[in-house]
Amino acid sequence: MKKKDAFQLFYSQLGTCASPDIDYKELKRVYRRPLRYYHTIDHALECVSNFEQLRGETCHALEVEGALWYHDAIYFPQRNDNEERSAEYAYEHFRAIGKTEVFCNLVRQLILVTKHNIEPKTIEEKIVIDVDLVVLAGDEESFAKYEEDIRKEYHFVPDEQYRGGRATILKSFLSRKCIFYTELFQEYYEEKARTNLENSIAKLLGN
Repeated sequence: MKKKDAFQLFYSQLGTCASPDIDYKELKRVYRRPLRYYHTIDHALECVSNFEQLRGETCHALEVEGALWYHDAIYFPQRNDNEERSAEYAYEHFRAIGKTEVFCNLVRQLILVTKHNIEPKTIEEKIVIDVDLVVLAGDEESFAKYEEDIRKEYHFVPDEQYRGGRATILKSFLSRKCIFYTELFQEYYEEKARTNLENSIAKLLGN
């Protein structure tokens, strides 16, 4: 499904009088800020598409989808508060189009877990984390493209420093008991993700 069509379908279920065309145009503008290669609206759509595998596991599907559309709205590689800023951006947006405080707070919380530094407590948090990490289980070509795009976003980091830092980040996922938290994604993606991470770390460290 095209990005605009998927966004319009989401809006049709939201129960708001806001214009999906106007809001999609604005979201697309935000995601098109310079020097984005991976954290783009294409990644958001991929997350929304992969969410379909898990939609039936939550009664808060619209909040989850809202979080997925907006979770990387604010992204500057030089900063370490992108998730917090994206969460506030999404919160303010959904409040502005008339969604309840409860809805907006849940969207904000779900975006915050994409920082990947806390254990998820709810099925919604598990779903958002898993969907955001499906890229780790891609085929050889798509995973290589992912790693290439991340490197482009961190073009300002010297190569040796990048290799060490990136390896540390990937090791943090590999050290988990499970990379994915939902049973379905563990079954489908866990083994491939671990293989990709191991290969990438070896390449980064020259092993």
